[in-house]
Amino acid sequence: MFESMCRSIRSAHADLGHSLGWSFLYTPKESFRPNQQLLFVGLNPAGNAYSEDYECEEGNAYLCDDWGSGAGKAPLQQQIQMLYRAIADESDGHVAFEVLMERTLAANYVPFRSRNWPSLRDPEGSLSFSRSLWSRISDVVQARVVIAMGTVPYRELLSLLKSKAWALASGDEGNARLEWGRQTYSLAKLQNGGKAMLLVRLPHLSRYRLFSRPQCRPALTLIAREVAVALNACSL
Repeated sequence: MFESMCRSIRSAHADLGHSLGWSFLYTPKESFRPNQQLLFVGLNPAGNAYSEDYECEEGNAYLCDDWGSGAGKAPLQQQIQMLYRAIADESDGHVAFEVLMERTLAANYVPFRSRNWPSLRDPEGSLSFSRSLWSRISDVVQARVVIAMGTVPYRELLSLLKSKAWALASGDEGNARLEWGRQTYSLAKLQNGGKAMLLVRLPHLSRYRLFSRPQCRPALTLIAREVAVALNACSL
């Protein structure tokens, strides 16, 4: 199935008129598996130069890739590493954050590269393709925790899950303030029969470097604790 999705990405890239390539998984393809428990979903890959990446064979790209500042040293990579450190600190198993990152399936909701989101070619067509792609993914991977970086992937994934019989356990999305202007986060607890899932929304960490702002620390600790509790309820 992974190879089939790669072929569909290549075909849609041409059909939609994209010109900068794509990045699908930020982890090795082996992380794409039915028993995967932790899923991290970004918006789309940023860049000005053409590149084709279906996977990151070396490990989690947020940890090991060199994005111009040294391996794992780019600001976005550093923020995501701090997120995982916070989760690891709250984990009963005292797992190292690097291990937790290597056990994650990390991917982009929209795989097509653009300089930034507003400059993405044919956003509606790109989102339509991505909805179909993630519908297929969700049939295979039903993680215990899904962390969405940005409003677009969060809303898209929440809509997809609701269409597949997942429902909010508490009737609301658990929105709360981050103590950064009007920025909020979401902790949506969902159920489907006897299954449970935690869907987390964070602002995009390339723009909002939450882990560098002390005022955000209480909210981030709460988020990390909720993620850790959900993961501790399963075998990661």
